[in-house]
Amino acid sequence: MVRVYNCHPFAAQLIVPVQHEPETLCCGRDTLFVVSAGCKIEAFNVTDSGCQPICTFNALGKVRKITFSEIGRYLVAIEEKSSVLSLRVYFNWKECQSQGKSRVGIRMVGHMLQAPFEGVPKDQMEIVEVPLSEPPVSVSCCPIKGDLVVGCHNKVVFFRLQEVTLAGQSTVFDFERFLVVHVGFKLLEVAFCNGCLAMIGDLEVMVLKLERTRQVANAVQQQVVQKEVPVNKDIDRQSNDPGEGDLESAAGPGSKDKQVLSLFCFFSLPHVGCLYAVGNMVQQLSTYNYPEKAKQAVISPQFLHVITRSNLLCYTVRCSSVAARDKDPEMDTNNKACPPFFMPVSALRMQLFIGLTAVCLSRNYLILLAKTETQAPDRQNKSKKQSPQKFKATNNVPSVTSEVGWNLYCLQMISTIQLCREMVDYSKRYKACSPQSYVHLLSEAHLMLKAALLDPDVCSQTDREELVSAFKENCTQLGDCYSEFEMDDFHLALPYYKMSGLPLSNLISRRLLWEGDPQKFGKGFMYYLKHSIYEEIEEPLSAETANQVLHVFKLAEPTHIPHALCSPCMRNVCLRTAWDHLERLGTISPSALVTLTKALVALRLEDLAKYQLAMEQYPETRLVSGFVAEPNLLRHHGVVVTELSRQLERTQPGLLVASFVALLESHKINLEEAELFFKVLCVKDGDDETEAETPQLLVDFWEAMLIGCSQEPLVQLLLMKLVSVYIQRISHKQQPDKSPLKTIEDLKNCCSQFGAIYSWIHTINASSSHSMGSPEDLLKLQSILCGSSIDVKSVLPLLCQLPADDAPGLSVHMLCATRLGECEHVTDRLLDRCPEAVLPFANSVMRQEKQPLWWKKLLPELCRRTKGAGRENRILVSSLKETLTVVASILQPLDFLSILPDEGVASFFLPHLLDCSRKNLIT
Repeated sequence: MVRVYNCHPFAAQLIVPVQHEPETLCCGRDTLFVVSAGCKIEAFNVTDSGCQPICTFNALGKVRKITFSEIGRYLVAIEEKSSVLSLRVYFNWKECQSQGKSRVGIRMVGHMLQAPFEGVPKDQMEIVEVPLSEPPVSVSCCPIKGDLVVGCHNKVVFFRLQEVTLAGQSTVFDFERFLVVHVGFKLLEVAFCNGCLAMIGDLEVMVLKLERTRQVANAVQQQVVQKEVPVNKDIDRQSNDPGEGDLESAAGPGSKDKQVLSLFCFFSLPHVGCLYAVGNMVQQLSTYNYPEKAKQAVISPQFLHVITRSNLLCYTVRCSSVAARDKDPEMDTNNKACPPFFMPVSALRMQLFIGLTAVCLSRNYLILLAKTETQAPDRQNKSKKQSPQKFKATNNVPSVTSEVGWNLYCLQMISTIQLCREMVDYSKRYKACSPQSYVHLLSEAHLMLKAALLDPDVCSQTDREELVSAFKENCTQLGDCYSEFEMDDFHLALPYYKMSGLPLSNLISRRLLWEGDPQKFGKGFMYYLKHSIYEEIEEPLSAETANQVLHVFKLAEPTHIPHALCSPCMRNVCLRTAWDHLERLGTISPSALVTLTKALVALRLEDLAKYQLAMEQYPETRLVSGFVAEPNLLRHHGVVVTELSRQLERTQPGLLVASFVALLESHKINLEEAELFFKVLCVKDGDDETEAETPQLLVDFWEAMLIGCSQEPLVQLLLMKLVSVYIQRISHKQQPDKSPLKTIEDLKNCCSQFGAIYSWIHTINASSSHSMGSPEDLLKLQSILCGSSIDVKSVLPLLCQLPADDAPGLSVHMLCATRLGECEHVTDRLLDRCPEAVLPFANSVMRQEKQPLWWKKLLPELCRRTKGAGRENRILVSSLKETLTVVASILQPLDFLSILPDEGVASFFLPHLLDCSRKNLIT
């Protein structure tokens, strides 16, 4: 859908002083080229005062199509001579021709000029012939790198622009052919920008994304086709007139150091135009329906201009909406917003011109070629049949034959700021009757300002501050819209007000003009106010602004007064007024939160009677729920917390833990704050805690939190805190001064994060004669590592505190290695340090897919070690016998025989071989 308005995008209309009838034309950033009389090319500077002639020169043949590249400043033309189409490029046309010199040098691509020109300043125009195996159909220049792309019948040829230094230190531009792409359809138009090739044929438009890759053979860079994306394969052949000029990149004129934010592809059929964003995928942005048959269309980052036989149409585009999101990851958050690209486009202007045939765009100037139809005899015959009155009126019109049959217009676009102001004024007529149209026009103005700020060609240093100021003013207007009107996306008031840069006091003052009418504080404004008060503002508001905030909540949402008063930015509010509001609210909607807030205000008023009365109104369990509802009470007002702790002396700790789990999982407080609050609530006044008692209090808290916690990130954080304390106390052989609240058995029974300890770990523990600092801590640590919840990799940096030469350290190191799959390493370490744990380890770990470790790792290692003498030999021999028994029950006889050692006592191994054979016979 297209919304139709009537604004004025054009500031001035000038005539281009061309000597002969133009046949074709093209534009650069500030340059216009006009071809007339077949091969005569006139160049003009496009300025605010009009088009000033630069020079005139002749092409070698009749020019059919012409294109200009800002990079390299070259002109490329498809020319016809003796019924043969060829491609030629014109370099150094401006310097030599404007000085009145007519020297011309002609060469082929890849052939540099030789002596006597080397080392001599270039004072001649260069014409470069570009040989092609097929006649050229279309041509395009990359606005970023200046590369040349030529479309032929069913292939596209790429030429890379390069600057070549001659022996005499002078430089010339040349082209190098580096890629040919064959396509399966007849080409009509091509366009190329920043590695993306767009092609249009009779039935389809196709975009190819080219990426650089490195050849393995010779390690040279080349371009290859990476992706083929059909944009539209359902175009009716009859509607796709080859003359209907138009596949263009809206990236804007470029320079070698210019960054491309986004890339767009636009193509036009006679009655509809389509705009696509070209990124990792091709996405349709807008569809433009023309009121009559279009002849040509050109697009810029701000506008789409379409010419018909008698009208110039100006539409808005959505390029800046996409580019803003590509550039800024904060877009569409609470901090920044931008109107969406799927918003309906607007037709800003339909301007009458007679006989329009061609259009091109030069920065903020539109060049139009109009040619009238010279059919004077038919018009005279037609006029004779009309009434005398109509005949008289017709005679007042100048005769077509007496006028020049063509005109070349230069239309200057109005400045972005001036056009946006006109659109804002125009939009006010819709404010009362159609708020959606009012917001739509403000959004259109926003996108135009955004496009100007993103485009360095439009946003020069001299007017950037003015653009930024206009942009902030527009953000304020949009914020007012989403604040005042009942809209589904009312939450956009927040980012738009943030982008406006206005302080909260200013925005509230503007809204308080409607004092006493709560409807004026719409959902959008209240959403902005609550977010600012509750989450954003840390610095205290002035007394005046804080009282204004309180007044707004009284009018619009009284139930949020306690939340507002708990915010740290409201500390300068009038306490007497706050108490009156809370008293009134308490009678209408009583709650524990209102009571706690009243207690807070009473303390700040130093009215202990009111404070005590409020604190006694609810039992302690209800008061805890008040803290859950408003964590700012916990965060900023310790006096109320201390008083509540006295009332919670008789309350079980489980109630507190459940409250803090709710706070944490709702993200109202973080874990560090919860730890602080828990200590405040659980420690009696006057108690002197030792440093060891404080960690044990937190350990009890963390262990209790794990039982009720369900969010995985919080679980991992709690586990790491516990593991850190356990390891520290084990390494320092510290005993907690207080008995732990929960034993290892309690935790294993009620908390899934604590797993059953492996039997081989118990073997290691039993083998130790070392006096462990805290056996309960070691068992809890081993239980966590035996569970499935802990991320073992996060534990590894802490293991440096535990030496692996004693049983506690060995068990923890081996548990971590086992969880990481390092079973062979664990086997070696256990054989060295605790061989009696090898068989329990194997029974626990060497199962299923790890079963081959029995005979590939453990059996050969035991055989090797039993050859030596020593006190451990008995344990090793016993382990070897048990291993042989297990392996014999698993393998076939021949497989079992193949793994037995080549040397050894046969009587030792023979019984196991016989057992293996009997098992095989039975099965």
